[in-house]
Amino acid sequence: MASLRKKTLKGMQWSLIGSAGNSILQMVVMVVITRLIAPEEFGVMAMAQLFVQFATFFANFGVGVAIIRNEELTEDHIAAGFWCGIVISLFIALVMFLLAPLSTHLLDSSRMPIVVRLLALNFFFNGFGIVSMSLLQKEMRFGFLALMTLSTYALGYGLVGIPLAIKGYGVYALVFCMLTQTALRVVTLLIAAHHRVRPSRQLRIYKETLSFGGQHSCAGFLSFLGSSVDRMMLGRWGGAEMLGIYSRSSQLINYPIQFLSSSIMRVLFPGFSSIQRDTERMRASFLKSVSMMAVILVPVAFFASFTSRDLILLAYGLKWAEGWPALVAYSWVAPLCVLGVMGMMINDIIGKQWYRIRIHMEALIVFAVCIWFGLRFGIKGVAVGVVVGYFYRFVFTGLLVCRLLHLDRVKFVNCFFWPCIVGVVSVAVPLLVLFFGGGLVVWIRLMFSALGAGLSLFVLVVCVSVPPLVQIAELIEGGYPRIGSMLKFIKR
Repeated sequence: MASLRKKTLKGMQWSLIGSAGNSILQMVVMVVITRLIAPEEFGVMAMAQLFVQFATFFANFGVGVAIIRNEELTEDHIAAGFWCGIVISLFIALVMFLLAPLSTHLLDSSRMPIVVRLLALNFFFNGFGIVSMSLLQKEMRFGFLALMTLSTYALGYGLVGIPLAIKGYGVYALVFCMLTQTALRVVTLLIAAHHRVRPSRQLRIYKETLSFGGQHSCAGFLSFLGSSVDRMMLGRWGGAEMLGIYSRSSQLINYPIQFLSSSIMRVLFPGFSSIQRDTERMRASFLKSVSMMAVILVPVAFFASFTSRDLILLAYGLKWAEGWPALVAYSWVAPLCVLGVMGMMINDIIGKQWYRIRIHMEALIVFAVCIWFGLRFGIKGVAVGVVVGYFYRFVFTGLLVCRLLHLDRVKFVNCFFWPCIVGVVSVAVPLLVLFFGGGLVVWIRLMFSALGAGLSLFVLVVCVSVPPLVQIAELIEGGYPRIGSMLKFIKR
């Protein structure tokens, strides 16, 4: 148990370092490119990505998840997964290439088919790296993965994306920097993992891999539809400019939250998979994980939602100002989505895929209905519909986890008491700044808001024993005694 905890902590450290570096680098690149490329270009890119993402989950086909959760992994499983990934990814890439002309039905632009066909190359590239990535995650080599992600992003977007954007390539600058990053990442993964590639002759293993992968892909596809229906409907009836403003505004909070959550999930999934036969231990670990994640994400959601206008103005400029409702919505959606993913992670490990499929089907209907009624009110209406849909999916995911782990629902709800208290404290000063500092320059107003929120949280931590924060401190103390001693000194 101690060894697993040490590996998990070390992996989380590297994963968070990589995610933090990636978030900072991506935010800088995003701000620079956003000022170089028009909103319409981002609208075309967003809709093209949406079109190809219809096939993303089927291209991976759950092969990576099957590798990580397999407690009796053999060389035959690895080889079968490798070739399943390549064949399926190649097939999906060809399908997307042939169906590219249909993308104009989502957004009326002559560039859509070209962009879709270029993005289809990502499927082919990724097929070679699915198993390599999963093996490195299963071995918890997150230090290497963090450095790889950071370096390939810097090379792809920094050396290719920004120069092409400066030269006026528009949407194609976004496409080629993405392809460059993917190609570099896959080559690095293949060299690092160095696994067997000779095909397995055991058809049973292929059947097991494809059976689990098919159900997982179906659930993932439904989840994708639910999380993308807002962009699909807004692009179809709102136009490229409105879609561009909506997507970029929501990504301002999505990027850091996604990197934070994905870095933690990459570590938790192999960790939970190793204890999947011990329900009591999984239950206790899940409650602790949810509490610690919530106490970080909920205050971020509070702060970002109440300072959304200033964040948009400072990051993107005045022409993006009407996108603030999207930022508010996704500030609240991000914690719900991340915590919901933690619940689905438990479901994936236990293997009850049909429960997950049912929840996503119901949530998709809720998303579509709410957003349809919200379209008449523009971005604000769509934002409200998105929050309702994600809240519905989060609630029923929580009920599913309580059923799978035999978890008391009251204990699950109690996980969010202290995070909400911390969230309220974090926005007390920013609200005063916004109310009395309306005449201040935007960056000064944001600076005072951030400093006030930080000071309020510091006082709360010093004066009150917040259980999730105490758990985080104990986790840090267990892995890093010097930092733990410093935290104890501050507390005294």
